[in-house]
Amino acid sequence: MFPYPLQGHVIPFTNLAIKLASNGFTITFINTESIHHQISKANGRPVDQDLFSEARKSGLDIRYATVSDGFPVGFDRSLNHDEFFEGILHDFWAHVDKIVGVWCTARSIA
Repeated sequence: MFPYPLQGHVIPFTNLAIKLASNGFTITFINTESIHHQISKANGRPVDQDLFSEARKSGLDIRYATVSDGFPVGFDRSLNHDEFFEGILHDFWAHVDKIVGVWCTARSIA
């Protein structure tokens, strides 16, 4: 699963991922580093703890990774929306392709 990289889109996708995993699906969830930092901070969680660590402890099969959206974590995406959107359209997908490629390669080796 890959939600549009804005916090308001990620939370509903997180809930959907947990519901699907609760019904036996294996979920792969990709989030941006900046949204991960925002959600971790808002929930008082350490940044190195992923959004689904508690769900996995209960037995749910959810893989989680963060990728760069091409901008530093401190970049204000809301004030620079046009630049952010341009980056998403042109550069971001290369970061997603890279992590998916790593997972596919690791899975074929295992």
